[in-house]
Amino acid sequence: MLLDGIQFNVVGVLTAAGDSSDSDDSAIAPLSAVQGSLTGFGPVNQIAVRATSAGSVSLAQLEITAILDARRRITDSGDRDYQVSNPAELLEASSSTAGTFTVLLAAVAGISLLVGGIGVTNICWSRSPSGPARSASARPSARPAGPSSAGSSPRRRC
Repeated sequence: MLLDGIQFNVVGVLTAAGDSSDSDDSAIAPLSAVQGSLTGFGPVNQIAVRATSAGSVSLAQLEITAILDARRRITDSGDRDYQVSNPAELLEASSSTAGTFTVLLAAVAGISLLVGGIGVTNICWSRSPSGPARSASARPSARPAGPSSAGSSPRRRC
């Protein structure tokens, strides 16, 4: 089989996954065979691994970490120059972030409602006849100029 002008021997065929991923369109080759020829770069910066089941993801992650530590001669976890992660951790971090933003948005909405309510209350209070004491000259006249009518001035409603 020729891939990008390089001869490879087919030694087996994988069973079809049938899911929506591109795994049915993948070719697997030894790293040493493609590292310099197909990829165009030397060192590896990412390895994708699939666990056999959802329940075995944690165990697979531990095994991968142990293998990489042994091959790279790492004895202290603080000396690791790589990271092993799984989609469940990314989903958990995303959910946590979304929860934090939801609480923040609710707090901002609550404060906005409170401030708006205080503003409306102040407007209504300042317009009511029983509102803040103002001098007679500063109070707007509720009656039109002209002959005085019997009774009190009409009340404004908020």
